Amino acid sequence: MLVPNVPFRRMRAVALALSPRAFIAFNEQLHHFMLRPAQLPTILRHLLWRAKNTVRWLGTRDWPRLYDYSAATFAGWLRPGVAQAVSPANPRI
Repeated sequence: MLVPNVPFRRMRAVALALSPRAFIAFNEQLHHFMLRPAQLPTILRHLLWRAKNTVRWLGTRDWPRLYDYSAATFAGWLRPGVAQAVSPANPRI
């Protein structure tokens, strides 16, 4: 299954490694294709469909709020190290 955020990447890689000519890929709408030159238009159609979905998803994000959340999370990761380095109990300073 070519579904995003599904934890089966290793299983897909093993299937592709064991039998690349018999590998059949399915997406959420159960459209499928094999990895063969004759299936190139179908593969390109799938990639175009996936790209359009990604662009549509990116357009629905609240970017300023996402930026603020990311900055606050990063500051939270930095703060314990900064607080420890500046504390008066730290003999290295």
